[in-house]
Amino acid sequence: MHFTSECPHGHRIKRLNRRELESVSSLAKHNRCLALDCPSQTRTSSSSSSSSTATENWLCLTCHFVSCSERHVLDHSKETGHPIAASLSDNSVFCYECMDYIHVDEMVPVVDAIHAGRTLEYQIVSAILKLGDRVVKPVLVVWNWLWRLLRNEPKRVLRDSSIEAFAEYIRRNKCKKIVVLTGAGISTSAGIRDFRSPGTGIYDNLQSYNLPTSESVFDINYFRTNPKPFFQLAQEIFPGNFQPTKSHYFIKLLSNKNLLLRNFTQNIDTLESIAGINPSYIIESHGSFASASCIGHFRTSPETNNTQEWIPSCNRKFTQSWLKDRLFPNAEIPRCPDCNGLVKPDITFFGEPVPQKFRNHLADLSEADALIVMGCSLSVAPFDMLPGLVGERVPRLLVNRNAVGGFLVNDVAGRDAVYLGDCDEGCTLLAQLLGCEDEFSDLVGQ
Repeated sequence: MHFTSECPHGHRIKRLNRRELESVSSLAKHNRCLALDCPSQTRTSSSSSSSSTATENWLCLTCHFVSCSERHVLDHSKETGHPIAASLSDNSVFCYECMDYIHVDEMVPVVDAIHAGRTLEYQIVSAILKLGDRVVKPVLVVWNWLWRLLRNEPKRVLRDSSIEAFAEYIRRNKCKKIVVLTGAGISTSAGIRDFRSPGTGIYDNLQSYNLPTSESVFDINYFRTNPKPFFQLAQEIFPGNFQPTKSHYFIKLLSNKNLLLRNFTQNIDTLESIAGINPSYIIESHGSFASASCIGHFRTSPETNNTQEWIPSCNRKFTQSWLKDRLFPNAEIPRCPDCNGLVKPDITFFGEPVPQKFRNHLADLSEADALIVMGCSLSVAPFDMLPGLVGERVPRLLVNRNAVGGFLVNDVAGRDAVYLGDCDEGCTLLAQLLGCEDEFSDLVGQ
C-alpha cells in the first residue's frame, strides 16, 4: 500500500482531547453507520446499538461521521467538503481529494484511538477491568509493562512507585540537582501545627478570633484593619520556641552531600536556617519571621465612622529580635517609631505578591534531576504548580500523609514514587536507602 505524506489537507483533521479520543475509540468499536440512507438507520431501537454488518467502516476525521461503506463516506465528503477519512477495518487513512492513502502527523492520535477500540489491547483491558478491584491494579501493571515492551515504548523512569525505587534511581544516576519542596507537614513533629489538618490544624482552631473566614488571619486587607488576631497567633508560631525535625536535617544532609539544588519551602518558621542549611539553598516562598517591615497605616481608626485614608509605608525594616520584643509577652501590635505604621513580618499574605527571590529561582525546576515533595497539601498557588515544572522524565517523590498534587495520576512515564506516612520516618528511611544513615544520625543528634 502506497502512502503519501505530501497531502495538503491534513490540517483539516480536528485535534482531539483525551475524552474525545475515547469517544472515537468507542465509535470504532461499535461502527454504527450514520448515513441517512443506510439500512442501519431504519432498525428498531432494540437492535440499533449493534454494529453494521457491512464489510468496511469509515470515520471522517474532520467531523467523526461514521459510515459502513466507502460509498457512504465518499457521499459525505462531497456533501461536506471533508476530504480525509480513516478505515476502521485496516486503520488506513485516505484523502478523497488527493485520491490516495496518506500519512500526516495530525492523524496519528485519531488512528491510535481507532486501533485501541478494535484491537486485542482494548479487549484485554476491558476483560481485566471486570476482574474486580483487588486484582485489577496488579494485573494492569503487568499488562502495561508487556504492552510497552511489545510497542517498544520508552521504559519507566522508576522500576515502580516505591521510595526504594526512587532512592535506587538517585544512586544509579548520581543525581546532583535535587529540588525539595516542603510544607507545614515537616514541622508538625517540632510542635508547630499545620494549617489544614481537620480538627488539629491552625485554620480549624481560630474560632475565638471571630474571623470572617479562617484564612482572614493571613489576608492583607483584613490585617490592615484588624491586625490583632494575627499577632495573637504569631505568639504561638514565632520562631525560637521550636527545633528542627529529622525532615529538616535530611535537607541539610542533601546540601552537605552536594546533592541539593534548592529547597522551596512554604514554611515561615525558619527551621531550615536553624538546621544549618545555607541560605543560598532556601527559597522561602511565603516569606518568614526573619525580618519585618513598616507597611503603612490608616489615618483614622478603623473602628470609627470617619473616612479612612491609608498612609503609605516609610519602608523602614526591622529585625526579628525587634519584633519579638514587642510580641512577647502581651502580643502588642508593633508600630513603626518613625511613622506609626503597622509593622508586619515579611510573610506573604493572601493578596500580596510572592517574594522576588521565588520568581527568580523558578528556572531551577527545569534544571532539577530529581524532585522531593514533603509535608505539602499543594493546594495554594503558585506553590502548587512547582511539581509540574520539572522535566517530563525527572523522577518525583511524595513524602506525605495523604496523596496530593496528582502524583501517580496519568503517570505515563512511570516517574512518580509515593511514601504515605510520617515525614520524619520517610526521611529516615530515604537516608538509609541512600547509604547516608550514619551522617544523618550525626546531624539529628548534634
